[in-house]
Amino acid sequence: MKRCIACLIIALSLSISNRSYGQAALAAKVLAQLHIERSQCNEELIAEKPLPYRKDWSVVVIPKYNEKEEESFSLDSYILLVDNQTGKIISKYFEEGTANGWTSDAVRLESIFIDTDPYKVKAGVNAFAIKLAFRGSSSPNPYSSERISIFEPQGAQIKCLLKNFETETYTGEWDMHCAGVFNEAVRTLSFSKTVSQGYYNIIVSNKVKHIISQKVNDDCKEKITSKTTAKILRFKNGTYQ
Repeated sequence: MKRCIACLIIALSLSISNRSYGQAALAAKVLAQLHIERSQCNEELIAEKPLPYRKDWSVVVIPKYNEKEEESFSLDSYILLVDNQTGKIISKYFEEGTANGWTSDAVRLESIFIDTDPYKVKAGVNAFAIKLAFRGSSSPNPYSSERISIFEPQGAQIKCLLKNFETETYTGEWDMHCAGVFNEAVRTLSFSKTVSQGYYNIIVSNKVKHIISQKVNDDCKEKITSKTTAKILRFKNGTYQ
């Protein structure tokens, strides 16, 4: 049970935040402009959130089915800036489900969350982020992941600056009682003052935990080792890498 709870943390936290804005009040107007029927979308994953630094605008995410089967699906991603009063689409980003990583199968796409905290990617420019939470279906081999993409509005278009970067992962293999091996990784992003091709570099702090769990005298004991490393993501050829 302890391992199941740990594996659910990422997906649950994002799901709760997503539901706060998940009613998608602007969705009907947006869908009409895109000529998409609501039935063509994964309605549970539609999301919207106002921009704190431009409160008359909201970010709206429309996940349209690209493929759909009984136990799996892939989603086209429509990421939009929308006028809160009129519902008019101001800026747009689109990527097909065959290329964007928005797929759900044995590893399920649990939630889509809009992060409008200002990502100051360069002087005078605020970007926003979309976070995806995934969770595996195997109890003996738990898996969960959070991935972030960062977007910058540029007139009528929205540009993806960083795509599907894993910020949290949890993997493991255990006997469903105690004995097992687990790995946790948390990657924190921060912007430096150093610039590459006009954009601030991103400092990635990566904290990794390796956990060995085993029974000792009828008690379940854990041995934890951890390591923190850092690397720099630089903007090059239109994207962070």
